[in-house]
Amino acid sequence: QPRFHENRRMLALLPLLFLLGAAALVWAPARDARRPWPEAALLAAVVSGALAALSAEALGAFQALAPGPAAAFWGVALAGVGLLLWRRRVLTHVRQRLRASPPRLGPAEALFLLGAAAIAVSLLAVALASPPNNNDSLLYHMSRVVHWAQNRSLRHYPTQFEPQLFFPPLAEILILHLRLLVGDDRLAALPQWFALVGSLVAVYGLTRLLRGSKVAAALAAAFALSLPMGLLQATSTQNDYVTGFWLLALAYFTLRWFASPSATYALGFGLGLGLGMLTKGTFYAYALPFVLVMAFGLLRRARRGEAWLQAALIVLAVLAINAGFWMRNLQTYGHPLGPAVGTFARLPAGPGAFAANVIRELGLNLATPSESVNRGLEALVSRTAASLGGEAGFQLTWLWNHEDFAGYPLHLALALGSLIALSVLWRRGESIARVGRYFLLASAAFVSYTFLLIWQPFNLRLQLPFFLLLAPGVGFALGRWLPRRLAWGLAYGLLLASLPWVLLNRTRPMIDWRPRTSVDSVFREPPRSVLLANWTDRRAAFWGATDELRESGCRRVGLWIDSHDLEYPFWWLLDAPQSGVRIEAVGVEAPYLARYADPAFKPCAVVSTVAGGRESWKGLPRVGDFQGIVLFGDPAYFQVP
Repeated sequence: QPRFHENRRMLALLPLLFLLGAAALVWAPARDARRPWPEAALLAAVVSGALAALSAEALGAFQALAPGPAAAFWGVALAGVGLLLWRRRVLTHVRQRLRASPPRLGPAEALFLLGAAAIAVSLLAVALASPPNNNDSLLYHMSRVVHWAQNRSLRHYPTQFEPQLFFPPLAEILILHLRLLVGDDRLAALPQWFALVGSLVAVYGLTRLLRGSKVAAALAAAFALSLPMGLLQATSTQNDYVTGFWLLALAYFTLRWFASPSATYALGFGLGLGLGMLTKGTFYAYALPFVLVMAFGLLRRARRGEAWLQAALIVLAVLAINAGFWMRNLQTYGHPLGPAVGTFARLPAGPGAFAANVIRELGLNLATPSESVNRGLEALVSRTAASLGGEAGFQLTWLWNHEDFAGYPLHLALALGSLIALSVLWRRGESIARVGRYFLLASAAFVSYTFLLIWQPFNLRLQLPFFLLLAPGVGFALGRWLPRRLAWGLAYGLLLASLPWVLLNRTRPMIDWRPRTSVDSVFREPPRSVLLANWTDRRAAFWGATDELRESGCRRVGLWIDSHDLEYPFWWLLDAPQSGVRIEAVGVEAPYLARYADPAFKPCAVVSTVAGGRESWKGLPRVGDFQGIVLFGDPAYFQVP
């Protein structure tokens, strides 16, 4: 089967064209001719995200979450936007606005945009060339996507790895829409890549909203673009970049509402909040300060009727976006967030324990290439945490180009330097109140995250939204404090500093540099080798078992694996479900999941990683053993040894 369906590739443009049309619709005919273009883009993004979530729920309710209905939905949505664009003569307005105030780029700005675009395009090429290979993607991000595509619904199903069910699903719903439109997973990394592009737009808009200069906005964008974890994740199917984008949108609409408390910004806030909550559990912690600030602002205006209407609008937006997900978890687990709350969130025992968590979170950025230095730092941080009453455990891992462990030491130093710059500006008597309040909000978001989330050695990826949130403040402070040429030089330097993470992603490199990269360049390495870049010792087992299954002609495959065994490689290597192969988890004994099993499903083969020495599975004899992956099969399809 071809890995990319050529006759359907253009359908992937439908959501993008809708987004662009919605942005033009918001921007061009605005009565306030000064409405900034980043604001229009962010409004269009939250509306598009909400439509993606709601349409998946609506289609899934009728088991119609399939290519035809998905294409029809986006086609109708695009036609609706096109009709509004025509009736309101938006293209004419766009031309008029561009003629009235044409974009003016100086040499410094043009060079910066060229460099940023080169980085973004390079990452896009990697994203399109690489199959999903992140560990979490192979466990649950992509596994849930193919289950939904097969079931034509977001409903729960039997699985050995339950986070597929109870973790927030929006990033994967976005992947699902693209998969349905084009027929496979070639575009699966685009939600994260678009989150990178969208975050640059949001960072630029926030910096200008803080009254930063163009060089400050460029510096903020360079800070955000050059984040090592962001560069690595922009080509993956993780969800931290998507989370960071919704957080930036939430921050933008918070600041915009306080400047002009209209229903439009309240709706933008509500949609951004709902979408972030539907993307990742860490968003709840990061968003808490913004929710409290917005609640305070609405209460101050409580005597005005529109404040209550805006509060209701926010609540309704959050409920509409999350209701389906919460109801499924309630039905299965008795809690809207499932068991994730107790697993990943725990309040510190006291102020000392909280301070210890902060130290350990920031300490993760101290990893060095020297094992002896790392062991000394671990001992120092662990002793300090223990002396404060917190847990003593602390671990540093030096994998600078791995998307689970890449730190932000340079950006942390720049953030601290920006605080020094703000203090200097304050002593000069310059107005920094607005950016000072923004830094307080960003710091409060990190405090909330540190307070509510359990510390783990791989939490660096969870810090990505915080560092994105810092970018506008850092850009403003350093852009105002540094001489103009030095500020531009720092922006260019950050772009150049991005190159190692653009070129040498450990599992999706543009350039082979063994042993620092696990595979050859993604443009030369076979895709099925890239798929298992983190599991090179398991390639032969997966390839052998799936080759045997394909050759047998069996199209009903049972999957009997351990909860932390990789699932998605079986789907990818069998090109399921689009090839006609149906895969279902078998041997799931938990009654709250077993009730979702299809009693009519009768596998003609079962692939297992936990069979041990077992010679048969429910009448199917053992027909193969591939380095720990055991295959049971119907003799009508397989030759029994």
